[in-house]
Amino acid sequence: FYIDGKFVGKMGTGDSISIKVEPGNHIISVKDSIFFMPSTEKGNIELKVDEKQNYYIRYSKEMTGTMFTVNGATTFDRTTFMVVNKNMFEKRE
Repeated sequence: FYIDGKFVGKMGTGDSISIKVEPGNHIISVKDSIFFMPSTEKGNIELKVDEKQNYYIRYSKEMTGTMFTVNGATTFDRTTFMVVNKNMFEKRE
């Protein structure tokens, strides 16, 4: 995960991360990894951060299929990257 282009943390399934940022406009982005190295950006959120306010962001990835060719295999996925409320975050909705 990145804030304003700077790497801030790596997360796996079920993980969460808490980061303090200065009030103002920020871009939060996520990049998928290929062989444990950051690769393509899977989404970004432009967020205006207010002082003393908590924000909850959900990122999920669902594998939707695999295509096999003579050169190997390619997987397809659907990702969700959005701001959610505290209740949705805690219930993993």
